[in-house]
Amino acid sequence: MSNFVKTSNELESDLDKWLYSLKHLSDMDDMPPHLRKTIFEKLYNIADYTKMTKEEQDIYDQELKRKWDNEAVREQSFLDGEERGRVEEKKEIVQSLKKMGLSNEQISEATGLFAEEIANL
Repeated sequence: MSNFVKTSNELESDLDKWLYSLKHLSDMDDMPPHLRKTIFEKLYNIADYTKMTKEEQDIYDQELKRKWDNEAVREQSFLDGEERGRVEEKKEIVQSLKKMGLSNEQISEATGLFAEEIANL
């Protein structure tokens, strides 16, 4: 890191930090500890990205897309699992109500399910 880095006491306001960061961004190897806030981290990440070659940016973009795709698959799996759990719960409720002798119409009124859904469960 360059020897011109100011201490956190010398950078009083966020505006000072912004101006300092923008002025010295190209000279810094690492982000100074007193600038470790999410917004400044984003700024430094963007700066790092712009320093990459086109090939490095393409690889980075592909890896980022792969990460997002994996997260989407995990989220969808979780949601699918929750849905299966709700269907199983509905089946148990309908079976319990049928054992109590309620008609499909009564079960429909109690659960909000359609008669066809009850018949299928």
